[in-house]
Amino acid sequence: MFVERVNQLIGFVLGFLIGWRLFSTSRYRLIIALFSGLIGALVIPILAFICAIIIAVLLIILILVVLIFFVFEFTRLL
Repeated sequence: MFVERVNQLIGFVLGFLIGWRLFSTSRYRLIIALFSGLIGALVIPILAFICAIIIAVLLIILILVVLIFFVFEFTRLL
C-alpha cells in the first residue's frame, strides 16, 4: 500500500511538472498542471505494475534457462 502511494505521488509530481513546463505561456497553467498531475498519478502506478509483471516473467524465464542448462550439463557428465 505504501509503495502504491509513493508511485502515485511520483506520478503526480512528474505530471504536474510536465504540465507546468509545457503550458508555461497559458492562462490556465495551474489548472492544466493539476489535471496532468492527476493523470500522471493514475498512469504511473499502472506502468509500474506492468513493468513488475514483465520483470517477473523474465526472471522466471532466466531461472528456467539456467536450470535446463545445469540439467543438460549434469546428464552429460553421467
